[in-house]
Amino acid sequence: MDSKDRLAYRPDIDGLRGIAVISVVLFHLEKKLVPGGFAGVDIFLVISGYLITFLIYGQIRNGSFGFAAFYRRRINRIIPALFVMIAVVLAFGLALLSPADLMRLFKGAVAAAAAVSNIYFWREYGNYFNGGVDEAALLHTWSLGVEEQFYIIWPILLLALARLRATALFIAIVLGLLAAVAASELGVRVVASASYYLLPTRFFELMIGGALAILMFHKGAPFSYRNSTACGLAGLALMFGSLFFLTETVPFPGINALYPCVGTALLIASGANPRTWTARALSAKPIVFIGLISYSLYLWHWPVIAYANYLGVPITLISGMLIFAGSIALACLSWKFVEIPFRRSGAGMTFARTAWRRYAMPLAVLALASVAVIGTGGLPGRFDARVVEYEKIIATVPEKLHQQCHSPTFFYQRPPHPSCVLGASSKPAEMILIGDSYANHFTGMVDVLAKQHNVAVMHYTMDGCMPLKELALGPKASYAEKCRLRNKLNYDLIASGNYKYVILAASWPNDGTAAYFARLHQGLKDSISAILSAGAKPIIILNNQGTTNANCPIRRLLFGSADSCDTLAQPNGRQRLMFQALKREFPTTSYIDPNKAICDGGYCHAMIGNVPLYRDSGHLNDMGSRLIGKMLLEKGIRLIQGDASPSVFEPSRAVAAD
Repeated sequence: MDSKDRLAYRPDIDGLRGIAVISVVLFHLEKKLVPGGFAGVDIFLVISGYLITFLIYGQIRNGSFGFAAFYRRRINRIIPALFVMIAVVLAFGLALLSPADLMRLFKGAVAAAAAVSNIYFWREYGNYFNGGVDEAALLHTWSLGVEEQFYIIWPILLLALARLRATALFIAIVLGLLAAVAASELGVRVVASASYYLLPTRFFELMIGGALAILMFHKGAPFSYRNSTACGLAGLALMFGSLFFLTETVPFPGINALYPCVGTALLIASGANPRTWTARALSAKPIVFIGLISYSLYLWHWPVIAYANYLGVPITLISGMLIFAGSIALACLSWKFVEIPFRRSGAGMTFARTAWRRYAMPLAVLALASVAVIGTGGLPGRFDARVVEYEKIIATVPEKLHQQCHSPTFFYQRPPHPSCVLGASSKPAEMILIGDSYANHFTGMVDVLAKQHNVAVMHYTMDGCMPLKELALGPKASYAEKCRLRNKLNYDLIASGNYKYVILAASWPNDGTAAYFARLHQGLKDSISAILSAGAKPIIILNNQGTTNANCPIRRLLFGSADSCDTLAQPNGRQRLMFQALKREFPTTSYIDPNKAICDGGYCHAMIGNVPLYRDSGHLNDMGSRLIGKMLLEKGIRLIQGDASPSVFEPSRAVAAD
């Protein structure tokens, strides 16, 4: 066997792994510690692409590569520790999780074992940074899905690349990388949430490592000591700059992912010369040890954090340190008693035996267990019957009830659908409801209020887009243009004169700079003026206050907690001043204040009667929204006339108490 198809052990690469996993763990414990810690996954992907490519490409070149041997090694490396972690997570889930949460956990477990958890979690939760994901104990397996899917495609591509002459090989790699980066950048601009999870937009990260491996296979260590040192310093700056200066609000992966990926590649290349100080620093024993257990640490840290979140354990300095230490202890046990023994014992096994005993059989058992759990509705007999009742209420998600009416950003050009009429649905719509997902969650309330007037309301909302004329405000630049174009459609419809009333609703900001609120104020003034010019009357639905945990009423039943689910009414700040000014400027505008139903006595309720109001920390579920509509009617608040004294125009009780 040629020496080039064997990759000498590089302690500095384990050091890189150590930095990557510590960054991810700290980010999950407290984002402020390492704001870009999520990029630790990208560091892992580059390393994986490098190591796997160097191994496969060398074997292809000397004719020793075989798919069976490659996948046998992958199974022995990845699957045993993964399945042990899944088994423990499921055992705790059976004891702790509500029926709906347990079914989600088992679905995620099967998806993780089948190497498609990135697809499952994208479909189930959407945006990786949404608040609802912090209790999903297997969410972190999405990155394993990306890697495992890459392992299916990449060896085939390498077989083709290995046939090319040097010049053609170089051109193919460069063009492939450019195309992969362009696809990722396009993805974050068009389908941002999918791009975070899926292989096509992550492919270039693994490919960067692969391209470096091919280069180093042919050229050896490509730099002198001086150049290697410069390369290492540049790589260190890019990597740590990414970890501390990227944030979850930037479009990612796309071009922004090049910073950690190129930085990692430069450090790998620099480390080929072990005398460089960056290579020596990364080879320090403590960080190398963390790198050795990094796979197990990655596997175990997130379930510990997720279950702590589920149990309502606050992540403080002390609890965070305990979680960190506990995760390292679990990782050490997993590395010593699962990873190492299974890799050693699997070395002499055939592919067929390995695949059957270590993958197919456990997967079959997991699938059967999942069928049993999901078939029973999540084993509901474990808890109070009201748990299932509350979960059904929380699951009444407005966008699933009105799929043609509320659009994800990708469908920003979708026109109003005839089936999307609230209130007197048999009549032509004389009202239109526009706004973001918070406008969408008010559809139950609007339906109840509109029926009182026997009027029809066209439901026409879109994710993340405040209904401001020719203006898009928000942290995601990738959404801004689509929001602006959607608002152009909105106000073209209004200008047509087909609607007598226009309902504006959104997650109106409660804080921000004076300049931001000045833009928002002007945007609302322009929007109201356009509505009035079209001969329509504007109606603004104000923010509802959110909750700390939509599932709080369920958790009280699960764990026998006596803690209240109510929250203190929050100050309205600049938002109150802005709406006061708008009321003076446009006195005919009506306002609906849902907090008149949700809050009283300085507190806002997560549940009224036997109805949980929310589906996440901010959004109402459909039944909760409808209950709020009924309560507003009981208080004499009507859709067209609005609220004579919206509480947002008054100093908050929480502020007054201060």
